[in-house]
Amino acid sequence: MALRERLIKETVAGPGAGNGNGQAANGQHSFQEMKSRLHRALINRMDLTKLAALNPALEPLYKKLADEIRKVDTHHILFLGGAQWDGNFSVFGKPFDTNVAYTFHKYWTAPDESVIRQYLDFRERFDVPIWMGESGENTDEWIAQFVKTLEKNNIGWAFWPYKRMGKPSVVVNILPPADWGKIVEFAKLPRGTGHVEERLKARPEQETITRAFTQLLESVRLERCRVNYGYLKALGMKADVEAVSATGPAR
Repeated sequence: MALRERLIKETVAGPGAGNGNGQAANGQHSFQEMKSRLHRALINRMDLTKLAALNPALEPLYKKLADEIRKVDTHHILFLGGAQWDGNFSVFGKPFDTNVAYTFHKYWTAPDESVIRQYLDFRERFDVPIWMGESGENTDEWIAQFVKTLEKNNIGWAFWPYKRMGKPSVVVNILPPADWGKIVEFAKLPRGTGHVEERLKARPEQETITRAFTQLLESVRLERCRVNYGYLKALGMKADVEAVSATGPAR
């Protein structure tokens, strides 16, 4: 079966971006100009047949960026994220573009309808689509309940991350290579010229480093990862692959 891939481009975490600190509404003028030029240049270079949506996630620049984007692309959807880590829709008024959707992120709240009420009200008020663009980092029970809440209210969703080491709130876990702990501990050491000797003394042997990263390149392959079946079940999904690992799949 052929798979149809779609990309949603998201620009976050810069001055003037939709983050939660003091820079959220006060992006520097030079940065704003750079972002406008960057988005237009990216669009001109991208294969738009493979791009499902563009997200100029810089609240103070939404309309300005949209104007630049629409000079070269009148087809793709613009996803607009709320303020304070995409959580606050009170900054939005009537949509200024006829092809926009609004996205929110949600973490560490109650998993019920009360936490998405402002987004539902906004959708009803302006008759526009909304999307839960980022969530996760929680228990299987919480994720299962939140997925039910979203789907009950006809909201599409994206949970992350897909794979990593450590916590099981992912589709698959990467099993750490032998001696990976030594690499991690070395990476945590203080940096700077004043700590050079300390770091050199603590640096793992080159053979250890090479072996660990060679093993890592194998460990990240899907068939060598540990599938978290409880997490998949919480998302309402089933695994299409039986992961192979020294410890076996996580059931």
